[in-house]
Amino acid sequence: MYKFNRRQEDLRVPFIEKKRYLTGIDWVINTFDRLLKKRTGAGNASQIILALDGPLNEPAFLEDIHAFSQAIPILRGRVRRDINLAPYWKVPRKSLCSPIPFTTETLAEPCADAVPFSLADHVNDPFPNETTHLAFHAVHSPDGRAWLSMVFDHRLFDARGAEGFLVLFDGWRASRDLVPILREIPCAEPAHLSQWRRKFKAGQIVNRTLRAAAEFSYPLTDFTRVESRETRFRFLDFTEKETAAIEALAYEEAGFLMLSPFLLAVCLQTLHQALERQNRALPAYVIPVSMDRRQSGAWRSSLFFNHLSFLFLSARSEIMQDRRALIEHLLLQIYDQTRQRVQDCYMEAAMLMRIAPLSLMGQLARLPLKGGFGTFPFSFLGDTLLDQPAFMDQPLAQVWHGPRVPIPPGLGFFFNLSRKKLNLTLAYIPELLDEEALDIIEQTMRAALVPEP
Repeated sequence: MYKFNRRQEDLRVPFIEKKRYLTGIDWVINTFDRLLKKRTGAGNASQIILALDGPLNEPAFLEDIHAFSQAIPILRGRVRRDINLAPYWKVPRKSLCSPIPFTTETLAEPCADAVPFSLADHVNDPFPNETTHLAFHAVHSPDGRAWLSMVFDHRLFDARGAEGFLVLFDGWRASRDLVPILREIPCAEPAHLSQWRRKFKAGQIVNRTLRAAAEFSYPLTDFTRVESRETRFRFLDFTEKETAAIEALAYEEAGFLMLSPFLLAVCLQTLHQALERQNRALPAYVIPVSMDRRQSGAWRSSLFFNHLSFLFLSARSEIMQDRRALIEHLLLQIYDQTRQRVQDCYMEAAMLMRIAPLSLMGQLARLPLKGGFGTFPFSFLGDTLLDQPAFMDQPLAQVWHGPRVPIPPGLGFFFNLSRKKLNLTLAYIPELLDEEALDIIEQTMRAALVPEP
């Protein structure tokens, strides 16, 4: 056990006393959390994995992260309902003194993979109690490199917010001044218990969109027979040169600033080809696409909780052979749903569902897409906020994300850009894709994104 010598009283800054009510999107994320806990024992967690080109000073990291987190009581909050039935995040008046969970491992040999398997697997570990929402895991390599994973509760952070938390932590280590940091983080959120007519109209638009997508919804397997409890990962990383070639190909086939639809089309083609080889191809596919709704550069004022919305795209198998036609088909849906403001309507309509208990929400959430949540979720996070040259005074080589996936669908494709390099995290449950299918997906994906001359 490491001793934390720094006086916590010197670091605490008074927090806003007003309640932080959960938004509709927060309640959707809480629904996924409950469904995953019920099925797997662990909640809706995700992780950020940092690759360091140098050793991690564990005692210094543990002392600093403990001091930093103790000054932010919101990290120890929990979900409660107010007298008006709206759920809110109950923040303790002072942080508890229990340390954040931490594990460490030293490899016997240098790691040949982008990310050690044992590190990524920690995202499946449940948090020890309902007020712990962070955990850290470190892996050391004999060649002097290190990896650090921050597992976080998706109810508290989305991917962008979790990155921002690590950016602020590393910046605080240099200044040791929390006041300017906390001043930028609003913790209050109103209950949004008004304008019901507008929320109902938004719900009608979302319902039409989901009903249209349901026509294309087919499960990847019979999930009533699936016993998997853990999410596994495959990490594909591309060099800076390969990433530049991918962006050029996306510009040629999809247009300016259309890297995300291009990557989604490649994922659809790749998955369809892998399933075809195993005689499991689906007649059609439905993809919930998550989108960060923050304004550019505004992540500090929206650090905590979830600021996402969704598009619901679909495609029939007949179009999978023609990528340009597939991209055009996806873009038409994106334009149409953007014109109807589906992303805004989803956030607005979700406000209506907060009154429903999570047990009922889980049942309601499955209805529109025939008992599932689409074929696979997809996201392209864009450039990471962790763009500083170093973390914990060691060169920061790469950043990956590794979220758990709901069951169903038990599969997800998640892209991000780090150091001008494209990364793909393929999250899956073992009973859904065997090693042969995963190898096919990885090889076909790389061949499609970086074709040989």
